[in-house]
Amino acid sequence: MSRRVIEICAFKDGAGPDRLSFRLSEPPDTYPGADTFSPLTCTAQDVEFAAIGGQLLDQDAVRLAGVRLRESLSGQPAVRQAIQEAISQAKQGAVVPIYLLIRDGTQAIEMLPWETLWDPQEQFLALDGRWPIGRMSGGQPGKQVERTFNPPIRMLAFLAATGIEARPEWDALYGALCAAKLPVDLRVYLCEPDLENHIKSLPADPNVGVEVAYLPQPFDFAQLIANADESPHIIHFFCHGSTEDGPTLLLATLTDWEHGESSVKLGPDEFRRIPGWDSHLWLVTLNCCESAAPDQQTSSFARALVAEMKVPAVVAMREAVKAEDANIFSGAFYAALLREIKPSLDTGARPVEIEWARALQAPRHSICQAYATSSQKKLSSAAACSKEWALPVIYVRAEEFKLRAIPQQSPLSEQDRLSIKAEIDKLRQVIAELPENVPEQAIAILKAQIASLEATLFPA
Repeated sequence: MSRRVIEICAFKDGAGPDRLSFRLSEPPDTYPGADTFSPLTCTAQDVEFAAIGGQLLDQDAVRLAGVRLRESLSGQPAVRQAIQEAISQAKQGAVVPIYLLIRDGTQAIEMLPWETLWDPQEQFLALDGRWPIGRMSGGQPGKQVERTFNPPIRMLAFLAATGIEARPEWDALYGALCAAKLPVDLRVYLCEPDLENHIKSLPADPNVGVEVAYLPQPFDFAQLIANADESPHIIHFFCHGSTEDGPTLLLATLTDWEHGESSVKLGPDEFRRIPGWDSHLWLVTLNCCESAAPDQQTSSFARALVAEMKVPAVVAMREAVKAEDANIFSGAFYAALLREIKPSLDTGARPVEIEWARALQAPRHSICQAYATSSQKKLSSAAACSKEWALPVIYVRAEEFKLRAIPQQSPLSEQDRLSIKAEIDKLRQVIAELPENVPEQAIAILKAQIASLEATLFPA
C-alpha cells in the first residue's frame, strides 16, 4: 500500500518552548520542496485545541481543531499536495494512509490531536478507511518486517482495572473474536470473581480457546510466559493508566479488587521480560486512560513501546476515557483488526501486508455513533462536537509489516526447532539493523537464508 508520511520535529530554542517544524518524508521524490522543513504554525496551547480539552465542548469545537491542523500543514506546498493526491488516489480504489512521523516524544507534538485532521471536501479524514490516519515513530522507511506464525493467533488479555467491572469489556472482546471465526488462543488475567464465573459459564467456541487466571503479585512477564513458543502475538490491556510518575499501567490483583487499589505498576521497559517479544509480538492494545499521553519529561507509553521497544504497532488513548467508550472500542477494533489479519491465514506461503491504521476506522465510527443525537443526520455532525472518537491513536514503526501463517510444523526435535528459530531471529535482526545504503541483492541473500530455514522448520 502507498502512504504519505509527514515528519514533525521539535527544535529547542534556548529556554523557551520547542519550535515545531515539518516536511514531507514519504514519498519525497515526486514533490518539489518536500525536503524543506517549514515551521508548524500551531501549538497545543492554541485556543482551538484548548477548547477540546474539557468534557463539555462547543458545537463545532472538534472540527475547528481539525481545520487548524489542516491549515498549518497546508503551509508547506509539498505536504499540501501530498495530502490532496492521497485523497485523489484513494478515490480510485487504493488505501492511502496518512502518517505523522513523530521523531521526538514531546508534549508539544504528541498532545496535538492529529486524528481530527479536517478536509473541506472529505471532512474528518480519520473517519474514512480509504485514508486512515496514524502516528509513526522509529524504524527505517523502505524496510520490511515479516513475521511468520503457526496458527492459532496467541492473545494475552489483562482485564484488571480497579473499581471498574470488566464484564462489558470481556463481552466486546470475546464477541469480536468468536465472530471472526479464526483460530485464537486467548489467555486472560483478571481480578474479579464474578467475571471468572461469567467466563466459565459461557459455551465453548470451536475457534477460540480460553484460559483464565488471576493476576499474580508479584507480577513478572517472564513468569507468566514459559518460553518464546508461547509468546503472545497480541497483548490487550483494560486497566488504569497514569502519567503522574512517568507512563505507567496500573493493574489490580484479586486482593486489590477487594480493597480498591492497584498494586501492580508496569512501565514500557517491563515488556523486555516477555520471552520472544522482539520476534513474536505484533500489536499491543492499551485500552487505558492517558496511555498515549506524554508527560513533560518523557514520551507516551505507546510511543515508547514503538520507538524504543520496537513493537510493530501500539493502540492507545490520548486522554482519560469512559469505560463504556473503551468497551465500544474493543468490540469494533478487534472485529476490524481480524479482518485485516485474516488474509494472512488464507494465502499459505505468501506474506500479507498489514495496514494497522485501517483497523481504527470502524471503532471511530462506532464511538461517534454512540454520541450522535437524533438531530444529527450525518456522522460528521456528531464528530464535530464530540472528541471521544478521536482519542484512540495508533503508533507504528516505519517498516512495512507483513504476516505469513504456516500451518504445519516439521517433526524436528524441540532442541532443533529452538536452534533454527534462534538463527531466523538473528538473521531478521541483521536485516533490521542494516544501513539504508546496503544493496538489495545482499538483503535478498539474507531473506533467502531465512526462507530456507523456515522451509526446514515449517515444511509445506
